[in-house]
Amino acid sequence: MSPAPGLRFAPYERRQNKRFPITAQSQYILGGNRAKATTLDISSGGVFLKAEKSLPVGKQIQVLIDWPALLDQRCPLRLVITGRVLRSDSAGTAVGIIRYEFRIRPKSAAPFAA
Repeated sequence: MSPAPGLRFAPYERRQNKRFPITAQSQYILGGNRAKATTLDISSGGVFLKAEKSLPVGKQIQVLIDWPALLDQRCPLRLVITGRVLRSDSAGTAVGIIRYEFRIRPKSAAPFAA
């Protein structure tokens, strides 16, 4: 049975948290190995990254993001996320956030290279 003519339903959104399209160079640490990635979007519940390969679902991961805004317009920040890989495929890797913190990026630490 189809809905009445002209009656439309809004698409169902499963996400509970609004995602923000933030593209930033990042790195991840998984099983003691560090690799480059690119953050595609982020919310209070998770982060979506593009890595060179699919990552193992269920594993704990640390994601380091060079934050695009400066603290007090002068201090570079790094967002450090501890999370769990929720899904990973050719489109990217979804990481659920367990905890996070902003750290001041040391002046000696150059931004992540592309």
